[in-house]
Formats: sequence, C-alpha cells, structure tokens
Amino acid sequence: MRNRTGVLSLLCALAIITFLDRLCIYVAGPRMQTDLHLSAVQWGWIIGAFVLAYGIFEIPSGALGDRYGHPRMLVRIVLWWSLFTSLTGAARGLTQLLATRFLFGLGEAGAYPNMSGVIVRWFEPAGRARAQSFIWAASRLGGALSPLLVVPLLRWIDWRSTFAVLGVVGLLWVIVWRACYRDAPLPRSASLPHPWRRLLGHRQIWLIFVMYGCYSWGSWFFMS
Repeated sequence: MRNRTGVLSLLCALAIITFLDRLCIYVAGPRMQTDLHLSAVQWGWIIGAFVLAYGIFEIPSGALGDRYGHPRMLVRIVLWWSLFTSLTGAARGLTQLLATRFLFGLGEAGAYPNMSGVIVRWFEPAGRARAQSFIWAASRLGGALSPLLVVPLLRWIDWRSTFAVLGVVGLLWVIVWRACYRDAPLPRSASLPHPWRRLLGHRQIWLIFVMYGCYSWGSWFFMS
C-alpha cells in the first residue's frame, strides 16, 4: 500500500479496534462480576489495572517506536493486546483477571504515539493534524460501536467467547497491515535527543496536560 488514503484507512480501523477491545469489558462487566463473584471494589481494581498500565507504558512504547520503527511496533502492540484481549475470557478469578488486564494495558500502550509516528512519515506537516483528526474520530466511533456489537455477541455466545472473537479481529488487522503496508514516501528524519527540559518549560504544554487530564477523568468515568 503506497497511498496516504490506504494507510490512513488502516490506522482508522486500528483506532476503532482499540476502543472496541478496551470498552468490551464494561459492556460485559455485569455478567463477568456475577460469574466470577467479584465485588464492586474488586471490579474497580480490575478496571484500574488497565488504566494504570496504559499510563505507565505509553511513553516508553512510543519511544521504542522512535527507535525501532513505528510500523513494526504497531504489529507488536496489536499482537500483544489481542492476545490478552482473548485471555481475558479465560480468567477464572480476581488474580488472573487483574494480571490479564494489566498486561492488556501494557500491550495497548503506545498504539496512538506509534500511529502518530506513521502519520509523520506519510503526511506533510500541513496535513498531519487533519489525518490525526480522522484517527481520533474513528476511535470514538469504536467506542460508540462497542455496545452495538458486544451486546448481540453476548446474546449469541458467552462473554468468554466474545473476548476471543475481538482478539481475532486484532489478529486480522495485523495480517492486512503486514500484507499491504510499504515504506513511507517521506524520508525518515534523524533521531534527535528529546529536549525534555525545554519542552516542560512551556506554559502551553502544562495547559494541555491539565486539559487532557480533565478530559480523561470525565471520559473514563462515563466509560467505566
């Protein structure tokens, strides 16, 4: 695949899958709590395990993409999180589910930084914000689609099999990505040291931190 539209379409599909996989557990939650005899407090720890791991490993996973290549890291990320999406359905108790969801969050961390890295390789600066807007809109579309897809699956098959099905969706994306993706048309820029001190000294960066922190708090509250 050597055209920007095709690459952006695959990235949008991936963004949809990220939210399908991460929100499935909220839709299936009542049945899981009943079957596994989980209290509300225990369920809170299970939900928090993903968010904790996702936050801790987001920057390291993005940095690995800078070093080893963003397309390659996306393959690793999607395979990892798809595995632990499927293994969520195999959990038999609190400890297994906590470990699985933490490792799921570890695996999915870095997906969006590495998608951004692909955008940089394929789009000129004037088109990168627009490309990112399609990816972020697609992710929220995935959130909207999650109950519409998961609820019927829960009716047709049990919640364990539902997680297995969603894991296979990620695997199919990897197969298509590996078969279709080719090197980007833009040259890869030289890797430069990250100016953390100068970056963190900008007032606008801290305002963005505060803004996104408030947004994340509200969005995760409603999603969970």
